[in-house]
Amino acid sequence: MLTGPCTPSMDSPELQGFSELDDLCFSPVWRKDYKKLDRFRMGTYLHYYTTRFFSHPIGFLRCLAVFSLENAAQRVR
Repeated sequence: MLTGPCTPSMDSPELQGFSELDDLCFSPVWRKDYKKLDRFRMGTYLHYYTTRFFSHPIGFLRCLAVFSLENAAQRVR
């Protein structure tokens, strides 16, 4: 299961200077505004996962457990 936040509108002042939402999916450390971008991205993820946890706590914990068990199984191999 792959989960991620829905990004805000491209009209948001924090997202100016990007031609597409795909520009937010990698870490462009060469950009002058990298720290601002990274802080905004981490805040977006924090907001998404906090909302998901409080809205669907059982599903969130189940997803977290499955993810953790899959990673543990891959480490054993």
